[in-house]
Amino acid sequence: MTDAEIAWVAGLLEGEGSFMLGRSKCGDCRYSYARISINMTDRDVIEKIARITGAKQKIFTESNHRPRSKITSTKPIHRLWIDGAIAVEIMLLIRPWMGERRRTQIDFAIAEHRKSAPSEEQKKAQRLYAAKRAWEKMGAKTPEQRREVMRKVWEARWGKKTTNEEVNHTAA
Repeated sequence: MTDAEIAWVAGLLEGEGSFMLGRSKCGDCRYSYARISINMTDRDVIEKIARITGAKQKIFTESNHRPRSKITSTKPIHRLWIDGAIAVEIMLLIRPWMGERRRTQIDFAIAEHRKSAPSEEQKKAQRLYAAKRAWEKMGAKTPEQRREVMRKVWEARWGKKTTNEEVNHTAA
C-alpha cells in the first residue's frame, strides 16, 4: 500500500471500522484471531478497501430490515471482514494514523491474536477438518478426487495455482 492508501484506509476505518477478535473452533481446538470489520451502504467503498488491502475475504450484503421502524425502504448493508495475519498487518500499518480509542482496540486485538494463535498441530488439524468437510460436500472418495477438491479449495482461498506437493500434503 502507498502512504496515501494507508492514510485513506486509516481514515475510513477510524470512522466506520471496528477492530475486534473473531473466534473459531475446529474440533477441540478453539482460538481467537484479529478481525477488522467494516459495514457500509456504499458497496464501491467496501470493494475499494478490499482491493487496496488485498483482502481475499468475501463481501457480505444483507438487507437492513427494521421491523419496528416506520422506515419502509432502506439500502442494503455491505460488510467486509478481514481476518488473521493480514488484519494484523493492516492494523500495524494504520495504527499511527488512528485516535487513542482505536489504537487501544488495535493493541488488544493484536495481543490476543498473538496469544491465542493456533499451534502448528492445531493448524494441521484445522486444515484436515476443513479438507474432510470439503471432500464430504463434493463427494470425493478416491485420492485423485480429493486432490482435485484440494486444488479447487486452494485456488478459491488463495487465488493461485498450487503444486502437487502442497495438495498431496493435505489430501493424503
